[in-house]
Amino acid sequence: MRFSLKWPNDVLASGRKISGILIEAGEYGYAVGIGVNLVASPPDDAVRFPATDLGAASGLSALPTPEAVLSMICRHFSKWFDRWSADGFEPLRAVWLASSHGMGDTIAASTGSGRIEGRFLGLDADGALVIEDVGGAQRVVTAGDVFFPGAD
Repeated sequence: MRFSLKWPNDVLASGRKISGILIEAGEYGYAVGIGVNLVASPPDDAVRFPATDLGAASGLSALPTPEAVLSMICRHFSKWFDRWSADGFEPLRAVWLASSHGMGDTIAASTGSGRIEGRFLGLDADGALVIEDVGGAQRVVTAGDVFFPGAD
């Protein structure tokens, strides 16, 4: 099973969504929600991107408990939050890029102002998606959904 990251907030297992992350800004800070498909996932015809669950993706008969998964997530989140606090975004960006899904591939980003299609170049210094469109211009996407034409 190979894990990868799909911008802006999905974790993939062998190319299928196994987890999603949602961050909401509030008056006093941020709320982070993380969902993980442990034993079930929606059928392909019910979602825009194919999903899986830990049981199906790993083939394990004995899965970790939700509490064990939560503990692991909290431990790693704390580690990377401390790293971000100390060193800024660049170390996280480097790890994200090394684990990204579709780098160099043709992608489509659906944004509030329309659809942008082109080659996935990476992330900018703030974590925004960088796409090279068909005309060769680099486009920066700060919010939207990413799709892989022909694969979704």
